[in-house]
Amino acid sequence: MRRPLRRLPFPLEEPTCRVVAWARHGVWHGVRALGLQAGDAVLVPAWHHGSEVEALRQAGLDCRFYDSGPSLEPDPAEIDALVDSDVRALYLTHSLGFPRDARRWRAWCDARGLLLIEDAAQAWLATRDGHPAGSLGDLAVFCLYKTFGLAEGAALVSASPPAPVGLDPRLGMAPLARQHGMCSPGARISRTQPRRRFATPGPTSRRSTSPCAIPTAPPGGSHRSSCAGSATRRWLNDGATTTGFWSLVSESTCPSHSAT
Repeated sequence: MRRPLRRLPFPLEEPTCRVVAWARHGVWHGVRALGLQAGDAVLVPAWHHGSEVEALRQAGLDCRFYDSGPSLEPDPAEIDALVDSDVRALYLTHSLGFPRDARRWRAWCDARGLLLIEDAAQAWLATRDGHPAGSLGDLAVFCLYKTFGLAEGAALVSASPPAPVGLDPRLGMAPLARQHGMCSPGARISRTQPRRRFATPGPTSRRSTSPCAIPTAPPGGSHRSSCAGSATRRWLNDGATTTGFWSLVSESTCPSHSAT
């Protein structure tokens, strides 16, 4: 038998940690608690999941997209050119579980008076230079279910944490399956039934009233091959944000479970 851990992994025992159902909920609640307001801009990587972008946009924020190089680090010259008086934060994603150089970007943000938001959805338990991923940001989000076999579960840690977020108290396979769109109410669950991975594009996802993951490749292009390129960044900055591709919903359908 293994000895129990004396402490839970970062950030679960931090006093400023909040547990939520999905990391996108943490983004939405976290940026509002940090004081970001409608019209503020955030520098966001063009290679992204999609749900975090919609969470930012549903919070009223403007996303300005930047390229990522072979190391997936931001290009300082490019993001410097994007900074103006409206930019309030840098969104740094620890892609594929590999921590970015958060110390460098913490210093970069501090020198410009910007907030640092760390997306460690894929990097919970990862460290770099002795620092856990997500430990240097003003706000960081983590997906627990991407590391352990959980149905759902995420966490946020913030310099200005929001009030505790209500979670869905239901337990059991059937309620979870219905909540995740795997079966309709009253239907029997098959062990061999495939799980639907993507939601139909729209303002909310099948999982809850949270923002959904929307593909962000230009029309006619593949998501994998184009997201990190400069063409996608230009399409996102110049076209997608003005064509109504993302639908905004009212605050009454904020990205949290209906029990919130």
